[in-house]
Amino acid sequence: MKVVNINRVNHQQMDGLQMALAEDPLTPKASTDVMEGGASGEVTACRDTGGGGGGYCSGIVLPSSSFASVSLPLHSQTTNASPLPATSSACSVPSSSSSLPSVSSMPSSSLEEKSNQIQTLLERHENPRTAIAQVTSSTSISTSFITSVSKLLKNLHLCGGSAATVPMMQQLGVTLVINATTETELPNTPLPCDDTSYLRIPVKDNREADLNQYFHQVADRIEQESQNNGIILVHCVAGVSRSASLCLAYLMKYHRMSLKDAYNHVKARRPQIRPNVGFVKQLMEFEHELTGSRSVSMVYCHALDQELPDIYEPEYRSMELLYQKFRRNIAKR
Repeated sequence: MKVVNINRVNHQQMDGLQMALAEDPLTPKASTDVMEGGASGEVTACRDTGGGGGGYCSGIVLPSSSFASVSLPLHSQTTNASPLPATSSACSVPSSSSSLPSVSSMPSSSLEEKSNQIQTLLERHENPRTAIAQVTSSTSISTSFITSVSKLLKNLHLCGGSAATVPMMQQLGVTLVINATTETELPNTPLPCDDTSYLRIPVKDNREADLNQYFHQVADRIEQESQNNGIILVHCVAGVSRSASLCLAYLMKYHRMSLKDAYNHVKARRPQIRPNVGFVKQLMEFEHELTGSRSVSMVYCHALDQELPDIYEPEYRSMELLYQKFRRNIAKR
């Protein structure tokens, strides 16, 4: 089979190609890996985003009687897409000749722009390893947050359940594991050795859950292990809400940090933390119990129509500004 270089096709040939496409519908091939066509010499790189029919495809194969094989790269991306019907495809184009504009009728500027786009896509198609490397890199960035272990203090670490592995704990020298999940979410954490201490805090991650009842117990246990030169690992499912809240309570009680300072300290070392609003309110009460004051207050977010801790305000500032702009535009009408 033969690969046609679009850059070498003149306008007449492109008209012919357009007619060939109209007569012979596209047959996209999709795979999560790079597929090599073996003897045919076809190379396509497609990946499904898992959104139910959505994804992106760096190449599609066009069978045709006029052209033995034409490889055209195509790039489309959708998020949270609903499954496509069986008669359509994320990489397909209409087969009706009436829906395909004539290349010769296009303005020269449009032809030049299309030519540049085709050249860019061809380069991506001819170097599928580079395209896949970029995808893998972006994926590894997003998953690294989940699989990473964050060092909050010299003897205190925070992570998600997937990162709480025996080799990792052996490397860190963990002597105490605190698992802030229910048994229906995660089983007991595997321990690196028989003398490793273990504490489970069976609380669900929702606003109604009472995590406050464990603040003193967990903070005291962490401090006790710390005084014995132990290494503590606190985890929940994702290392974002429950386990982060317990670490904040410890920093407030034994390191004399305000809730705001403790939050900024932990977030600087683990940017993805986000205790749910119910836990933050409980931490605010815990701070008042310890110091008689509050460093965090609740503010109303118009964009979400609910109260949020002011420590979350920077994350929603852009959303709030857009909402206010929208309201002003409505008022002018």
